[in-house]
Amino acid sequence: MAWFKSKTAAEAPTPVTPERIEAALARQELTVDRADDGAPRFYCIINGFPVIVDASFPFAVVFSASTFERLPVEREEEVLGWAKTVNAGTHFVTTVKNVDDDGIYAAADGMLFIEGGLTEEQLDEQIELMLVGTLSTMGSFCQEFDLEPGTPGEDN
Repeated sequence: MAWFKSKTAAEAPTPVTPERIEAALARQELTVDRADDGAPRFYCIINGFPVIVDASFPFAVVFSASTFERLPVEREEEVLGWAKTVNAGTHFVTTVKNVDDDGIYAAADGMLFIEGGLTEEQLDEQIELMLVGTLSTMGSFCQEFDLEPGTPGEDN
């Protein structure tokens, strides 16, 4: 029976807390580090991509994946064009162009709305969808711009 038809409290959506997020990430068999300041932000590397899971908002959890490798600043318009094309074809993941001291890169962000609560099954499924969406987007970015995902200084 679907959760919304259930009359039992055990199947009812419950508030999504940072502790539930951390447990759900563990069920995905991910090793995560929590922010040093104790904030509900979790960091991990999945398939060579740095991922941040930010559970500090009362209404949503934000998933963000990016790359370690940067492109030269001269390619900014190419990256922006790629991001616009990707964004036009999806509603689940938003791609943004970023610039730092090392160059240009893209990040794929997905948002999981949690204000109404989620069952364990819903939480696990939605986290998996956000991770698949952000990571596949970053995989496409690497393919498009001939980048290798991975941790700096390590063979992949």
